[in-house]
Amino acid sequence: MVFEGLVGYAIAVLFGLALAEYTKIVKKNVQKPFSWMMGGAILILVANLFSLTWGWTIFNIATIAIIGEIVGILGFIAVLVGGLWAVYELLFG
Repeated sequence: MVFEGLVGYAIAVLFGLALAEYTKIVKKNVQKPFSWMMGGAILILVANLFSLTWGWTIFNIATIAIIGEIVGILGFIAVLVGGLWAVYELLFG
């Protein structure tokens, strides 16, 4: 089973975080950036829930789609900030 789009991206981020925890890469100074990345991945998964159609009216579908896009963008920004912060802390911390 292949995950496409942002769902695959979020699952890859969560899998990478689990591997980093397993290999003991996570240190005391990298806990917050990893939390940002995990929160962003969960926001991306939640954003994909908004794309499902539940039988609502056209107006509600359009409004929910916009909210889903905004949540997805916020999740992507959180993963990006957490990733860059983690790289900085691992290299220079």
